[in-house]
Amino acid sequence: MQKQIPKEAEAGMGQFHSILAKAKAGDNEAMMVIRDFFQDDINRLSRYTSMPKDDFKQEMKTSFIELVRKGEIGI
Repeated sequence: MQKQIPKEAEAGMGQFHSILAKAKAGDNEAMMVIRDFFQDDINRLSRYTSMPKDDFKQEMKTSFIELVRKGEIGI
């Protein structure tokens, strides 16, 4: 039996989808919202790389932005 998704989570996902669509369309403010959403994940992942942490974080942000703009990231 599948779990039911709470209405609040559905509303949040709808908002996320909307912001992601704007970011894909070139909205820089929306892109920064999406990027900031994943900042904690990027920081956590930076602990496990042999690259300098600041270089790794910058590379992740740049690659992420490129993937969103190309439409290769979607939900």
